[in-house]
Amino acid sequence: MELKSFYFDTILRSAEALRFLAGMVGPDRLLMGSNYPFDMNDPDPVASVRASIAPEWRESVLGGLAQRLIERPAAARRGG
Repeated sequence: MELKSFYFDTILRSAEALRFLAGMVGPDRLLMGSNYPFDMNDPDPVASVRASIAPEWRESVLGGLAQRLIERPAAARRGG
């Protein structure tokens, strides 16, 4: 199965892991994650993304991709 079939969140517990994942899947498959209200040992997940993700990808990861997915027609979300 290709990575294009999956979306990933940014909760990885290390900047190195997040940079690796971002490099593997790109900004079109990576979404901001917080796991709120559960404690994931990251008091500022937005700062973690800003410190780990290339500047040109931050807008997408921090909300742009989520917004685009929400706005897609239902048929496109189902793959039809």
